[in-house]
Amino acid sequence: VELSSYYYLFGNGLIGIWLLMLNRVAARQAALPFNLTRWGSTTGAFMMVGLLSLYGILLGLDGSDYSPLLMVSGISYLGIAILYPIWCLWLGRWILSRRSENVIAAPEAK
Repeated sequence: VELSSYYYLFGNGLIGIWLLMLNRVAARQAALPFNLTRWGSTTGAFMMVGLLSLYGILLGLDGSDYSPLLMVSGISYLGIAILYPIWCLWLGRWILSRRSENVIAAPEAK
């Protein structure tokens, strides 16, 4: 386990905080569909598990030792590698569908 793994997972945790807050605000203002904000909040929560790796960073854990902390923090990798791309694609699809609705609904200029 290298120290860089802890930094990587900690960075995922910080992105998870941003994602969770973004989806909470979007849900409160009804700016995004409910299922999309729920998925984003769940993804953010998975990613925030990476914040546990701060312990490994502060202790300077490095080497080939087995680390249960890294295994637990690895759950955040599930968020960043699988759940976050799904959320991004879903958000992009929603944005494009809203854009095409506006193009169809816009009156023609004469």
